[in-house]
Amino acid sequence: MKRIKNLESRFLAFAKSLPNSEYIDDLPLDQKQAKSKKGDFFFNNRSVVCEIKSLKKDTSNKVDSIIFPHRDRPEWPLFYGEWKISKILAHLPDGEQIGQKIVEAISSAIPNSLRDANRQVRETKGSFHLPDAEGLLVLLNDAVDILSPHIIVSQIQNQLAKRISSGEMRFQEISIVWIIDETHTTQINEKTRANPLIMVINDYIQSSGATEVLVNTLFKQWAEFEGFPLITQKDTSMQNLSFEPNRSVQPSRRPLKRYEIWQKQYRASPYLRNLSQDELIDYGEEILRDLNRTFILNSPKKPKRNKDELALLWTHLLEEITFRGIDMRKLQNCLKFGKDGRTEDII
Repeated sequence: MKRIKNLESRFLAFAKSLPNSEYIDDLPLDQKQAKSKKGDFFFNNRSVVCEIKSLKKDTSNKVDSIIFPHRDRPEWPLFYGEWKISKILAHLPDGEQIGQKIVEAISSAIPNSLRDANRQVRETKGSFHLPDAEGLLVLLNDAVDILSPHIIVSQIQNQLAKRISSGEMRFQEISIVWIIDETHTTQINEKTRANPLIMVINDYIQSSGATEVLVNTLFKQWAEFEGFPLITQKDTSMQNLSFEPNRSVQPSRRPLKRYEIWQKQYRASPYLRNLSQDELIDYGEEILRDLNRTFILNSPKKPKRNKDELALLWTHLLEEITFRGIDMRKLQNCLKFGKDGRTEDII
C-alpha cells in the first residue's frame, strides 16, 4: 500500500482505524448537532472529544518584515553564512522584545486553533449530551518549519494559562494538546534522528487522567501505524532537547564540496570549543594575518601555513564563530602592513 504523504490525511486514516473511535461527520445527526460546531472524533466510548488542527500557513515573511528594519543599526552583527535569529537578536539591546514580537507573529495560528477547538469540544459535548467528556486537541505540523517544537509548546502553555474576564480559565474544554511535528527532528543517538510526539497537559483544569492514559496509548499506536519505533525519553524536559528543521539535516544527493566536508568534520570534533572568546579572537586574527600574507602582493612577511591549510582552518574558525554568534567585526584588528602603518583589513 502506497504511503499517504499528507500528515492530516494519514492521521484521519489512523484515527478512523482505532477501536472505539467514531468519526463524527459519519454519524447520523439531529438538527441541533448538524448546525453546531463539532469535533472530529469520539474516542473511548465518547469519553473524549478529539479535534484535529493543522498548521499550514508559512509565516516566514512575517519574520522578514519585523527584523529587516533593524539591519542598519550599528549593533547589527556582521556574520558569514546563516545565523539563527536568536544569535542575531542577542547583539541588540532590545533583542528580547523583538524576539517576542516575532514569536507572536509567526505563531498566531496556535491561539486560533486552541480557541476554535475549545468551542468545538464545548458544542459537541452540549449537542451530544456528554457533560463529562474531555477534550483532546491534536495539532499537526508538516508544513511550517519556522515554528519549532519549543515555540509551539511555549505558546500553548502561555495560552492555557489565560483567563477570561470572569476569572475562569479560557480553555476549560481542552484537557490535552498532542503535537505531531514532522518538520523537525531531534538527535536520539549518533545514528538516529526522530520526529517529536509531544503531549501538553492542561494543568489549569480538573481532569480524570483518562485522556492522558489514552494519549500515551495513542503514541504507541501511531508509531505502529507509521511503521516506526516509539522512542521515549527519560528526561521529558523540553529545555534539554534540541530540534533542527528537516531540511537542514537531510543528506544532500550531490557530492559534498570541499568546504562542506571541512564543516562536517569540524562539527564532529569542534576543537576550538574550549577556547574563551578572547582566545578565539586572538586565534582568528592569527589566521587572518596568514591569509593577508598569502593573498596580499609583496607582503613583507611570509605566511606560516600553506593555502590549503589556511582554507581548512578558516572554515573551522567560521563554524565556531557561527556556533557562538560572534560579531565578525571583532576580527578586524589585524596586522598592520607597509611603511605607512596602514591597517589592511581582510573583511
